[in-house]
Amino acid sequence: MDDRIATVVPDKEGVHHLLHKIAHAQCDEYEAVGSGKELRFKVGQLNGSALEVDGRLLHMVLLRNSSRSMH
Repeated sequence: MDDRIATVVPDKEGVHHLLHKIAHAQCDEYEAVGSGKELRFKVGQLNGSALEVDGRLLHMVLLRNSSRSMH
């Protein structure tokens, strides 16, 4: 099994397209441990989480959803 990760550096249009899709994704909201709220969403094969405080996005992470088993 090949475990190498292919890295793709998107161009400006690719980043704009991804951010547009994220902005229109349905989010589940949870109270954050400290201040604000945690937003969780899925866009295509990406799972995302973000921290919003006072209406501002402070942090966001996107992880590729892998269907491969870890066994």
